[in-house]
Amino acid sequence: AVQAGHYATAAMIGKSFLFPPMAFTGAMYPKVAHLLAHGKDPWHLLRKTLLLNSSMLLLGILICFFFPGLIMTVITRNRGVDEAAVVTVPLLRVVGIAMFPVALSYTLIYYNLACHAKKFVYILVAGAALQLALTWLFHSTLLQVVLVMGTCGAAVLAALLVYSWRTRKRTAL
Repeated sequence: AVQAGHYATAAMIGKSFLFPPMAFTGAMYPKVAHLLAHGKDPWHLLRKTLLLNSSMLLLGILICFFFPGLIMTVITRNRGVDEAAVVTVPLLRVVGIAMFPVALSYTLIYYNLACHAKKFVYILVAGAALQLALTWLFHSTLLQVVLVMGTCGAAVLAALLVYSWRTRKRTAL
């Protein structure tokens, strides 16, 4: 039960990494659809959105890495260092890095939806199956669970980048 509380705190921080990319990705979606409707290549817009989202996420990673105690104090409203902070602070340093590829994948998912591509869903299903299998194998510590999430997120991100590039090349011909 105590470990669940540590994970819940880290998960709350991890989820906060999804919100900044949502805003920029939401603004990108109709623009990509508009460019495609007019026969233009929207790849430059995806690159700009990924760069902007990466910058925001890197800022969040730096904050989590250098100020995890401050984050814990704000979240738990706790002034002293207790057992929860000792366990959760190292986890906070890793959860931001693990969420980076997951958050960028969100951008690529919406880009592909705007491009009317559908086969990328197989990548998501494979990534979910991989994460499920690896979590089943490696779950003895919270750090292992977070590392599995980051590793699977990176694999999905790489596959989505390749898929998006290949789909772009095919539609540009």
